[in-house]
Amino acid sequence: MMLRVGAVNCDEFPQICSKEAIEHFPTYKVYPPIPVPVSTVDAQGGLDMDKLKKASYKHIGSRVIELTDNNYETFRTDNPGKPKMVLFTDKKSVPVVFKALSTHFD
Repeated sequence: MMLRVGAVNCDEFPQICSKEAIEHFPTYKVYPPIPVPVSTVDAQGGLDMDKLKKASYKHIGSRVIELTDNNYETFRTDNPGKPKMVLFTDKKSVPVVFKALSTHFD
């Protein structure tokens, strides 16, 4: 699972918003696994997707294995009953969706 996402209507549930110290709309909070502190992204001036992604993506685990000449064949042939996926790319980092998938199916 990448992230569980929920939404609170502060007009209908003001006690939740008060407890969370919500002062502006929209405000996003990222609740990572304990004991990491909560991140707050205040989007009052407009939604900054990069800021929101940065606050949430850093909490997504990864079990992606960097494949090289030394371990490629072992990766492909090890545990033949388990499906595998290989991303062939020219990028230095692995996309978040692949990191999330790596934790979900392992």
